Amino acid sequence: MQAISQRVGTLRPAVRPHARARRPVPFLIAAATAPGAPSTAQDSGRDNVVKQPRRRKSQGGSGSRRPGSGSNGSGSSTWADVQSTPAWRVFGVSVPAEQDPGKDEFGVHPALLAALARKLGIRAGSSDSAGGPALPASAVRVVRKSFDARISKGGDAMGKSWAYLVDVDSAALAAAGLRRLQERPGQLERQQQQAQEPSRPAADPGSAVSRDEPVVVVGSGPAGLFAALELAEAGVKVVLLERGQPVEVRGKDIGALFVRRRVNPESNLCYGEGGAGTWSDGKLTTRIGRNSDPVRRVLDTLYRFGAPESVLVSGKPHLGTDRLVRILKTFREHLISLGCEVRFGAKVEDIVVQGGRVAGVKLADGSTIAASRVVLAPGHSARGLYRALLRHDVCLTPKPFAVGFRIEHPQELINRLQYGPADAEHVQRGKGPYPVAEYRLAAEISAAQAVQAAAAAAGVGSDRSALGDGWYQPLLAGAAAGADGDGGQEGTEQAGGTRGVYSFCMCPGGQIVPTSTDEGELCINGMSFSRRDSKWANSALVVTVQPGDWAHLGGAHGPLAGMALQQEFEREAARRGGGAFVAPAQRVSDFLAGRAPREPLPASSYRLGVKASPLHDFYPPHMTAAFVAALARFDRQLPGFASDAALLHAAETRTSAPLRIDRHPDSLQSLSLAGLYPCGEGAGYAGGIVSSAVDGLRVGATLAAELTGSGAALDGAAYRVKGSY
Repeated sequence: MQAISQRVGTLRPAVRPHARARRPVPFLIAAATAPGAPSTAQDSGRDNVVKQPRRRKSQGGSGSRRPGSGSNGSGSSTWADVQSTPAWRVFGVSVPAEQDPGKDEFGVHPALLAALARKLGIRAGSSDSAGGPALPASAVRVVRKSFDARISKGGDAMGKSWAYLVDVDSAALAAAGLRRLQERPGQLERQQQQAQEPSRPAADPGSAVSRDEPVVVVGSGPAGLFAALELAEAGVKVVLLERGQPVEVRGKDIGALFVRRRVNPESNLCYGEGGAGTWSDGKLTTRIGRNSDPVRRVLDTLYRFGAPESVLVSGKPHLGTDRLVRILKTFREHLISLGCEVRFGAKVEDIVVQGGRVAGVKLADGSTIAASRVVLAPGHSARGLYRALLRHDVCLTPKPFAVGFRIEHPQELINRLQYGPADAEHVQRGKGPYPVAEYRLAAEISAAQAVQAAAAAAGVGSDRSALGDGWYQPLLAGAAAGADGDGGQEGTEQAGGTRGVYSFCMCPGGQIVPTSTDEGELCINGMSFSRRDSKWANSALVVTVQPGDWAHLGGAHGPLAGMALQQEFEREAARRGGGAFVAPAQRVSDFLAGRAPREPLPASSYRLGVKASPLHDFYPPHMTAAFVAALARFDRQLPGFASDAALLHAAETRTSAPLRIDRHPDSLQSLSLAGLYPCGEGAGYAGGIVSSAVDGLRVGATLAAELTGSGAALDGAAYRVKGSY
């Protein structure tokens, strides 16, 4: 199907009436996280991640202790009058799983009120209401709810529980008999009254900022959508360009790919409304603090456009493809109601440059749109745009990324590994009270550890093993040369350096899908629907790619060398699969033994088919050695992870953009081309739905303030991520 240009903006449908405002809360509170306090369940180690020992913590408020007291607090503590603040934030309120309504309920319930009263040392019957709970449900608000499936220090199974972060009205605490509480960062904190954000009336399309030319936003992924939203709500004229199709048409094109094995190069699992994240698990976790204002605004906006209330409360929120499709339709309608012109099938092939600054964009049909300001929010697969920028000498910097495989297991196996056989029965293919189990695994593998793993593999391999002496000895020589300061072979880690191997974009109850944009290349990803009810669990299993890995391509491709390396791997995957988007696959146990894959292979969720093919020689030996070392470690953490039931698929290559479009830290404009505002994951400034949306908000707000002359200065620290993309 040929992409057709649609000026959806001319249709101007009304915003759907069911677009919701966030639920009212009994009191206003600030949500700033104290230093050192966990902001998400991911940060705090909850939500059935890699099992780690935990220590039992005594609950304060029992016996002769003062309410809220304890000796195991972290940081400084201060005693304060209960009513010195409108509300108190209470961390770590634990409710046994058997007493909790489960993963789909996020309200206040009797078991939570009882656990909160115990934690605060409130005695039963201390409430003014005879026979009722010590605290009324109306005085408590659930801020976060996370599932705790960890095990004891000795490895014994512990009772599963739900961990709550709640805010409690001070007046209710006083009515329950409390007079003073000991504030402890990360355990019990005062919440100051939050200043109301100045209301921003919906912009009248006829009252846009007086400018003949629009701001052009390229790309309708999370970054582009939220940049356009910020600009349109400020009254700025916006043209949003998307090379792919709206989700209704895009879904049909993806369906045709599965049936006819032909990819529409402009409308597929990478290109189209919502970007690559639309057909994914829809994770809303982020390395930006969950309680930061930009993240809260993104989540509130998604909720307003139809996301379930769980995205505001769940410790590990996710949407799933089915929900994302509905949300994107409402998002589009809202943008159009603000006067934003939305065009699909509008592929930007080049940037128009005049006098050393942006003058507009050139589309694939030969037309141009004049604009002195262009927000460039491409996805990580915008390879044509990267080449166009290089022709204009726009500053591009190669950056590390990761490549690897999709590893898949039966979901029931992951449930048993994480919860134990008995508790795994409570998952019920996404219909039970327990969340479908997932994992997060990571290892830093040094050159020495990689060589040791290679040696072990070579030692146990049979005469037919590919991981024999000829494979192992070059690694040993390279590591020795690096230790002697001679540099070693290309791609080998520096002496004392490490190479990360980790799981990424884990899709519980999901499926593996093709994200190729060219029939001669094969790359894959994972996705889940909201219920996460498939029979399989899959995740990327990737190793970091370092500058030495693409050094051999630098002369021909310059800063696009990392992109060229991705394409090399994708073409090899297509060759080994035999074409038609069939994926080469191998059992993990065969991969570790370096032997030819045994057939038949385990069943796979990948609908276009798998072909038994050796993958232990797919990546260079130093990368394979890192995988071997990491898989051995992961199998010790989750026994059975590297068993015969685990199947590797190639190739996962587009974990993030292979370069960064350099921009000024304050103006957010390109360092070399005035008027160009790089934004989001494809520009190298985000990694995932939420961080991309936040970067879009930041660029949109900065540009809106510049054009309208109004708007408060942005706090750059609020957008800072923990690490880099």
